[in-house]
Amino acid sequence: MDKQRLADCYQKYRTAVCAGVLFLFFAWVTYYSEKIPVLVTTISVDAKFWPRVIGIMGCIFSLLMLVQSLLEIRQKEKREKASGEAEAGSSRKNRSFQTLGLIFLYILGLSYLGFFLMTGLYLFFQFLVLSEPGNRDPKRLALISAAFTIGVYLVFHYAFSMVLPQGSLFVRIGGML
Repeated sequence: MDKQRLADCYQKYRTAVCAGVLFLFFAWVTYYSEKIPVLVTTISVDAKFWPRVIGIMGCIFSLLMLVQSLLEIRQKEKREKASGEAEAGSSRKNRSFQTLGLIFLYILGLSYLGFFLMTGLYLFFQFLVLSEPGNRDPKRLALISAAFTIGVYLVFHYAFSMVLPQGSLFVRIGGML
């Protein structure tokens, strides 16, 4: 197989391969969430609950991404056969990659940086990804992200009596909420 055909194959199936890798990652998260030691068994939501939910939802979304990418490949091939021209990639696909990447980074950083910092950063960058180029006011997006993060914290802390992750970095500095 020559380099050009390999590059074309990569361009054609990279979303499907990414979806497969994400599925394997989230399946791994789901599998290892069962091995988390539970210290308190009298509550309904234990230490295994959220990793399991994140793993299962990630598997579902990555499967949807896989199906969507395969359908897009099929439609693109039909259009190319009909028109004889290649079509440029859509910004929707880039937004999907960016969103999945942000979710992946959010999950990885939650235990290190804590709920406040990671949720605020995630929301800010997610709003940047999803907003139109003319509506990207960083101050407004930062304010909305901060307000939403504080609101979610208050709901989980006071309404549900749940402790959200503080993050090992925040605990080392000496913070306590």
